[in-house]
Amino acid sequence: MFHFKQFSLSDEKSAMKIGMDAVLLGAWANLPVSGNILDIGTGTGIIALMMAQRCNALIDAVEINKDAADEAIENVTLSPWAGRVKIYHSPIQSFAKDSSSAYELILCNPPFFSKSLKSPLENRNAARHNDLLPLNELMQSIQQMLAPTGRFAIIIPSGLINSWINSAASFGLNFSRSVAVISRQGKEANRHLVEFQYDKSEFEESVLIIRDMEGRYSEEYKRLTFDFYLGL
Repeated sequence: MFHFKQFSLSDEKSAMKIGMDAVLLGAWANLPVSGNILDIGTGTGIIALMMAQRCNALIDAVEINKDAADEAIENVTLSPWAGRVKIYHSPIQSFAKDSSSAYELILCNPPFFSKSLKSPLENRNAARHNDLLPLNELMQSIQQMLAPTGRFAIIIPSGLINSWINSAASFGLNFSRSVAVISRQGKEANRHLVEFQYDKSEFEESVLIIRDMEGRYSEEYKRLTFDFYLGL
C-alpha cells in the first residue's frame, strides 16, 4: 500500500506501478474553474484521486485492463472522494464513442514504448506499449470529448514531444504549456509535461529539476508535490 497525505493506493493488480510521472502530472495540471475531469488510462486511479483532492469536480477515469480497473475501484472506494470519482473498464475509443460528456480537463499518462522490445508480461506490455492506444486514435477520442474551453494534459518522454504536438495540431489542438522535467541537475530532460487547448495563445515553457547535484529534492519539486507526498 502506497500512502499519500490524504489517500492510500494499492498497485498489486495494476500492470503499471505507482511512479513519479503520474504524481507530476496530477500535481501540475491546471484545474478547470468548473466542469468535469477525465483521466485516460487511470491504472491504480492515482491521477483521478489527485484531481479529487485538488478540486470539487466530478471525475471519470477509464482503464482498459480489467485487473487494474478493479483495483482502481477498490482504491477509490477507500478514498474520501468515492462519491465523485467513477471508474470505467473500457477502451477509450469505445468510451468516447458512447460518451455525451464534454470535459474541461482531460489527463493521460499514456503508453509510450511503441518501438521498444516487448516484455513477456502481457498486462505490463499492454500498459507500456501503444498498440492498444495508437496516438491518432487517442487524439480523436480527446477531440470528441474535450469541451471548447477545455485543456488536455499529458506527461511523455521528451523525444516524443514533436510527434505529439504535430498529432494534436491535426485535430485542432494547440500546444499551450510545457515543462521539461530533468531528473537531476546537469542532465538532459527525459520527460515533458505538456498541455494542449483549442484556443491559440502564447505558449509557456519552463524547466523542473527534480534533484540537485547532491541528489536532494529541489525546492520547486517539493512545492509542486507538497500536498501529496508524506515527509515533504
